[in-house]
Amino acid sequence: MIFLESAKEQEMSQIHRIQKLTFEKLYAKYQDEGSPFNELETSLIAKSKKKNYFYFY
Repeated sequence: MIFLESAKEQEMSQIHRIQKLTFEKLYAKYQDEGSPFNELETSLIAKSKKKNYFYFY
């Protein structure tokens, strides 16, 4: 059985690192300014604090 837990604020730096690694090759190929590769860690933290916005880790 799989259980999902909401990510805690202290885990956001790890999520940010995973996001950067995941989208690095796509960004290198397409240079898309809206790519999650360009998203700042502070932006992820701010999103995680919004109502009805969740990250799982």
